[in-house]
Amino acid sequence: MNKEQVNNSGKIKKLIVSNSSYACLLNIAEIEFLTSKGCYTDFYVNGKFKVTSSKPFKYYENLLKPYNFLRIHQKYIINLEYVSEVYKGYPLKIKLTSGTILPVSKLRKYELFEYYLF
Repeated sequence: MNKEQVNNSGKIKKLIVSNSSYACLLNIAEIEFLTSKGCYTDFYVNGKFKVTSSKPFKYYENLLKPYNFLRIHQKYIINLEYVSEVYKGYPLKIKLTSGTILPVSKLRKYELFEYYLF
């Protein structure tokens, strides 16, 4: 079961991500991006390590949206604080501070543009 640790202002700071083998406490600000792997979700943290959750991708999309996370593709949710570059063209791509390059879907690019005021 996933639970959130709440700070004094009522805002979630940490997230417990679990699967059948372990539970890991993640600082939300350190989550760089998430990927969908069927019924599982992979968390990539500060470009250093990956944690797999048995919760579905949609669950985290709704939970993390208030914390500057944006779904940019069928398979990817990013922390907007980690975007370092945007590559125009087709498909549109973003580069994260870790050097990871991810595609942005045609339908999701307008949400990204809205956030960065293109």
